[in-house]
Amino acid sequence: MACIFSLLLLVAPAILPTGTGMGEAPGAYETQPTLLESGSLGSPQEADGAAALWPAPGACAPAPGAGVPPATVGVRVLAPASAFAGQIVRCRIRVYNLSPVAVYHVEVRDRLATAVEVVGSSPPAEHRDSLLVWRFDQLRPGEVREIVLQLRPSTAGPLRQCVRLRYEHGVCVETDVQAPAKPVGQAQLELAKEGPTQVLSGASVLVRLTVRNRGQAPAEDVVVVDELPEGLEHADAGQRLTFFLGQLAPGQQRIVEYRALARRPGQWTNRAHVQARGGLLAFASQTITVSEPKLALHLEAPAQVSVGNTVTVRLTISNASQVPLPQVRVSYHLPAAASVVETQPQASRTAQVLSWTIAQLKPGEKETVILRLRLGAAGTVEHRVAAAVGAWQFREQRQTKVVGAAGLLLVVVDSDDPVLVGQDTRYHLIVRNQGSAPATNIRLRVEVPAELAITRVQGPSDHKREGQNLLFEPLHLPPNTDRIYRISVRALKPGVVRLRVEMTADQLRAGPVRAEESTTILEGGGF
Repeated sequence: MACIFSLLLLVAPAILPTGTGMGEAPGAYETQPTLLESGSLGSPQEADGAAALWPAPGACAPAPGAGVPPATVGVRVLAPASAFAGQIVRCRIRVYNLSPVAVYHVEVRDRLATAVEVVGSSPPAEHRDSLLVWRFDQLRPGEVREIVLQLRPSTAGPLRQCVRLRYEHGVCVETDVQAPAKPVGQAQLELAKEGPTQVLSGASVLVRLTVRNRGQAPAEDVVVVDELPEGLEHADAGQRLTFFLGQLAPGQQRIVEYRALARRPGQWTNRAHVQARGGLLAFASQTITVSEPKLALHLEAPAQVSVGNTVTVRLTISNASQVPLPQVRVSYHLPAAASVVETQPQASRTAQVLSWTIAQLKPGEKETVILRLRLGAAGTVEHRVAAAVGAWQFREQRQTKVVGAAGLLLVVVDSDDPVLVGQDTRYHLIVRNQGSAPATNIRLRVEVPAELAITRVQGPSDHKREGQNLLFEPLHLPPNTDRIYRISVRALKPGVVRLRVEMTADQLRAGPVRAEESTTILEGGGF
């Protein structure tokens, strides 16, 4: 029987205009659908996007006219008949598939006047100057797609819309192409290589080699050889790895795994082959990119603060490399004189180390860590931070000068008051530094009244006597310490007397500190 072969070409539809309209006022009109039909016969030179029906192997092609039905697609525009300039005009564009077959790559185009603003579109449109474009991947049989368009004309006059439609219609066929059968009784080796395509320098790389015998006879003396490139290295075997697998039965597969160290940045191709008796040979390769991680650390801390104040330390970690960086470990060494007020995000603490872990940093991505610390002693504080990715370490540091202030207090008290003429009493002069910085060159000048005779002087520094005045040599006083001077006297005359003390120091820039203590002296036997 003779077979008849025919070619059916489905012509892609042309682009046809549709109705136009203006405004949102009553009296809106609807344009009649403009139908686009395809299915006319022609040659491949006459048709754009045509499809062909081919007969199955051993069968005849369909007779002329048979195959996929022609497609009929319509577009309808609904718009107000009139509107005002500056008013929003709502239009509806409806696309119909009136045929029993689907059409594809449907494109709706609406070219607008230049004096009009597109306020909204559902679904969104591609906007190219005055041209709006909507695309639908598929329009099923009987399906209707609606586009709602909101426009605002800026000037009076006709608002012209030209809506055009494009789509594709055709048919697909499939032929099952099979590999030629291998001769019975022959082994056939296949080698597959698996592993990561991108790693960081210093990382351990897991490589898997799968050997499979797809033939119908055993493969004898099977050997796998993997030549490592310069950027990879095996801890024991170096650059050349050899695996002896022996016999591989038909359909059997063997898996070989090993780990290599990515030791040099670059792009490296790892080539392997499997061989067996009888000249059987198969190859596999894989390219791996070894990257060097780059972290940028930006540390911010105040240059100077006062003792006891709270300071904010801010660390920004940026991925300056071209690959994602996993498990970025960040640490901050807490200074001895600092206490933690708050950390953001919450930190883990081990002894004097605060630490955070960032699960992953994409290329160009940044993360910020904030610490609020209270610095309790004067001196220079070192802010030391580190970020690590695998074996790679990145460090940064800043200094904050912590300044203190001396706070001097002078107290004068007597041990006995009142006293009788001829009796002894003692004055205690207490100098205390209540501040956070040392006080230097502290000098005391003591004026003893004439009614008292100085009998003994004790103190932390030497003194000299000028009549009834005592001048003490300067001394230095650390923070939170005090010194006591003791002056013993004997009452000579009755009356109310005052011992006056004047203190100067380098830190007392506003002038000396003065204190006095009064003592009542009574006649002998009168008390």
